[in-house]
Amino acid sequence: MQVKAAAEQPSAQEQKVDTQRLKRTLASDLQDVFDIDPSVYTGTGSRNGQKVFLRGMDDLNLNVQIDGARQGANLFHHQGRVNVDPFLLKRVTVNAGPAPADGGPGALGGSVKFETVDAQDLLKPGQTAGGRLGVQFESADHLKSGVGSAYGLVGGKVGLLAYTRHQLNDNVRAGGGETLPSTEGTRGSHLFKISVLEQDGHSLWASAERNTNEGGYLRANMPWQTNNATQALDDQLTTRDTLSLRHRYRPKGNDLIDLQTTVYTNDSQIELYGPNPTGGSRGGLWLTRSSGGDIRNTFNVSTGHWVHALTVGLDHFKDNGISDSPADPRLSETATNTGLYLQDRIEIENIRLSAGVRVDRYRTRYA
Repeated sequence: MQVKAAAEQPSAQEQKVDTQRLKRTLASDLQDVFDIDPSVYTGTGSRNGQKVFLRGMDDLNLNVQIDGARQGANLFHHQGRVNVDPFLLKRVTVNAGPAPADGGPGALGGSVKFETVDAQDLLKPGQTAGGRLGVQFESADHLKSGVGSAYGLVGGKVGLLAYTRHQLNDNVRAGGGETLPSTEGTRGSHLFKISVLEQDGHSLWASAERNTNEGGYLRANMPWQTNNATQALDDQLTTRDTLSLRHRYRPKGNDLIDLQTTVYTNDSQIELYGPNPTGGSRGGLWLTRSSGGDIRNTFNVSTGHWVHALTVGLDHFKDNGISDSPADPRLSETATNTGLYLQDRIEIENIRLSAGVRVDRYRTRYA
């Protein structure tokens, strides 16, 4: 047996989204991110209702990660739970179909992994500091948006990135002059990220991100012509707060060590407020608080014409769902999962094979 470096091999169903295209086309939401990928469908309509489907499987049956942070459980069954700013995306990886064993828990329907940019990605060769300012205006909905970022290298090693974006728009005006209800709103995206790349084999990423979306959106109840499920405008605010810490150790000259560690917390919530059409005021808060981690090592070896990238790892998450409404008592439920996995990616000249096994222990406590 000979130890030999192997390139990171994608699985047969793994696809990459062209993030440079997103910048050229001024992508603004999930529908713009996946609009040319035939295996991915994003529900249309306002941003709060956009859900990701991989070959018909919705994102509740997928493993969705942002900078390694798994996105938690559902907030409302007719509402999307994934909000990302396309301007921040460095890489988007899609596994349409059953993901490999190291794709994370709950990935039988597939997986979607978003990764944000580092300061080093924005700096030109020889540049140690930079910044960008931008404004955007669209006449159809009187959209006004401003974006600003500052980034640089400290000591030639530590990358720092600060990014903020705020967007405000009215209801969309269609070609005939009528306006489409529930399309107005405000949106915010904020990111602070520290990155240290390839220092004696070590790389480190620490990020804090907040994504907000607010507006008088249409409640997606069905059927809509009944007393208990009437289409109504809900003043609502959705918020996602993500903290992620990732480390990778890949020493030169040792292909048996590629150690990656991730720990994270992710809070997603929806808050209803404002007057109730039936009288009084509407209020309520639904929150999913997630935390977890993953540790894995990849052994790159070759046996004759067979090149193996063998990954062994352990992951864990805990979800805490909280419902707090004036009309109902405060409810809370939890779910935990611990998984062990083994995944071997094999390359035989021009042939690629992949095989893996995964064992999960899942527990839940209902409200």
